[in-house]
Amino acid sequence: MARRMRAPAGDSTLLADHYAQLDRRMASRFFLQGPMWIGWTRPKIVRVIKALERIPLIGLAGELIRGYLPLADSYLYTVT
Repeated sequence: MARRMRAPAGDSTLLADHYAQLDRRMASRFFLQGPMWIGWTRPKIVRVIKALERIPLIGLAGELIRGYLPLADSYLYTVT
């Protein structure tokens, strides 16, 4: 919706870069915070971690990532 409401960038590369930065920020906020984090992104990460833990040496990396999930939860849901 934001793309439809904004003015066209035209030939301005600076404005196009700014719009791209805004789009990336909005997408990261959409997928990494709120209900999308709890209902869609986090379960997919947990599924990948479980798949990694089955592989002998790579399972250590999966366990390391699993240890950081509560940290990510507390970081994303702190009230500032």
